[in-house]
Amino acid sequence: MSRWLRPFVAFLIALVVSLGSTGASARGPAEIGALPARAPDAHSHATPAPPSGAPAVVPHDVPILSPTAHGAIPPVPPGYVTKDLGWLQLSYPPAASERVASLIEDADAIKAELTRSLGQTVLTNVTVRVAPTVADMTRLAPADAPPPEYASGVAYHGLHLVLLSMLAPRGADAVDLDEVFRHELAHVALEDAVQGRHVPVWFNEGLAISLSA
Repeated sequence: MSRWLRPFVAFLIALVVSLGSTGASARGPAEIGALPARAPDAHSHATPAPPSGAPAVVPHDVPILSPTAHGAIPPVPPGYVTKDLGWLQLSYPPAASERVASLIEDADAIKAELTRSLGQTVLTNVTVRVAPTVADMTRLAPADAPPPEYASGVAYHGLHLVLLSMLAPRGADAVDLDEVFRHELAHVALEDAVQGRHVPVWFNEGLAISLSA
């Protein structure tokens, strides 16, 4: 991200958080108590809601669980390898070891860059799972919210869960896992930075594209 753009993004994030805090302080106790809680970790089932009257519009690769969805994350398939980096739990089939080596190597640097760019503490607890195909990726997703059929990666709003497919949805082309990994982590990082508050879809997706280039 360019030198001038980073402080601008940090300012926008701070503005969103500030406006949200101001709005909360202006509500009565009953109204504040009615607001959904922000998901505290990767296995929480709570999903933040946009401000009153605003549509829950997010990029297509950021599924939002419905209010009635339980949001259970399926267990890691037998035989998968899991690397625990403290803030990141990355699971993948043994055959994908070579493909995910760069993700493991670059993960901490990506987190540090997103933290600098957003000016907030982000990505304290993220679950990432790599699947051979989109069909396999769907089996790793919450049953209530399967990923779009055309997506090679998704970041689940409120769950801090990222799913990646090694093969493109159509054809047999290999997915650039490094780029998609950065893109989806950017979505999760932005959710952390704005504390689950609603941001325009153009900003959400545009920032993810910028930070994954």
